Order: sequence, then C-alpha cells, then structure tokens
Amino acid sequence: MIDEATVDCYNESEQAMGLFTMIEERLSLPFPTTILGAQVTVEAVRQNDAGEIVAVCTRGRDRQNIPVVDLPLPSPRPKPVDTLRIWQFPVVLGTGKRLFGEGMVPRSFRLVDTQLNTTGAVLHVYERAGGLKYGEVEVGQETVIFDSSVTHE
Repeated sequence: MIDEATVDCYNESEQAMGLFTMIEERLSLPFPTTILGAQVTVEAVRQNDAGEIVAVCTRGRDRQNIPVVDLPLPSPRPKPVDTLRIWQFPVVLGTGKRLFGEGMVPRSFRLVDTQLNTTGAVLHVYERAGGLKYGEVEVGQETVIFDSSVTHE
C-alpha cells in the first residue's frame, strides 16, 4: 500500500499526503483497538500541523491523537500463506501489483508443479519452504545476488 501511495512523490511531504489519502479512502471507521492496555475507538484519521498522520482515539469523553505508526498491528495478524498458485499470462498490462500487503512475514517457497494451458498461460504452484533464503541465482550469463543487506527494487 505504501508503494502505491507514494509512487509519484518527490519529497516526504508529498509521500505523507499520498499515504494519508490512501488511508482515508480505504480505512473503515470507527474501529476498536488497544493502546497501552486500554480499549479505545479510532474515530478518524487526520494530518496534524507537523504533517504526521494521526488517529483520533476516544475512550469515554477522553480524546487523544496517536500517530498511526504507534497503533498496534491488526489482530489477528495475517495468516502465512502455505501454497501459492500463480497464473502467468503471455500479455503485459500496466506495471504490475504486489501479491501481498504490509505485515506479511517474508518466506521462501519452492516450485512443486507447473502446468501449461492451451492458450499459453502457465500455472506455477509453490509450497512454503521455511524462512527467507538469500543466495545467488544464475540468469543466463548474469549472476543475481539476493542479499539481506541490499535493498532490491
């Protein structure tokens, strides 16, 4: 979601506004959450004078703005995916989309099946193979290194 919200932004202020707009459009309000052991209700999301995105939290008559980054992750957390079934079609449309949103734990998968459709589409079936593994992959005459200390885009 963050990548989509900040794709054409030139500075932090534009990034914050893009993220705020996306949160405002997609967040279903009000919703309950727990902050420091207290049950509160998030009534609204706003940008404060400093440009921070804050949740307007209420408990009874009390109201407090809490930075969105300080809110707990949704509970229950997203369940890990055990099997991926990815259809690959022989067309190019747009720039692509992320398969998973924020909060998913990186995992490794291994290819267990591939099926070719008569139209040229290919189904790849992967099963979970544990934690994220780093290493090298040869692609043609080029070696691609997957390293946890390097940011890949």
